[in-house]
Amino acid sequence: MSLGIGRSVLIVDDTSFMRTLVRRAIEPLQFSKVLEGSDGNELLQIYEIERPDLVFSDIIMENRDGISAVRALLKRHAEARVVIVSAINVPALIQEAIDLGVIDFVVKPFQPQTLVNAAIMALATNTRLPLQKSGGIPEQ
Repeated sequence: MSLGIGRSVLIVDDTSFMRTLVRRAIEPLQFSKVLEGSDGNELLQIYEIERPDLVFSDIIMENRDGISAVRALLKRHAEARVVIVSAINVPALIQEAIDLGVIDFVVKPFQPQTLVNAAIMALATNTRLPLQKSGGIPEQ
């Protein structure tokens, strides 16, 4: 699958182990550039410089959490494509992410194909879509 050729992705998580897991999961997409950050501040700094085509972000991180960083990012760059990847499976937090306009919310632990599917969906659209249920999201 070569959907990532000519495209870049930013993976933001406070643990290098999780960044590596996400990187490995999306390898089949063959992103031309894979960027990494360890907190919400780095998410914003790297996005401003690199303008990646896709962002995967954790929620709970040191310095600046993912929700506040994504809120700031989407306020400045409504076109940004963001997928939250978090072990936090709290309906109120998931709803907050939905309200912000993230493309998807993937709950850790995840199957690699779940991240691939989220990336494909995010890259296939020019606008943010209603959240797709990729695990852990309670049915309405």
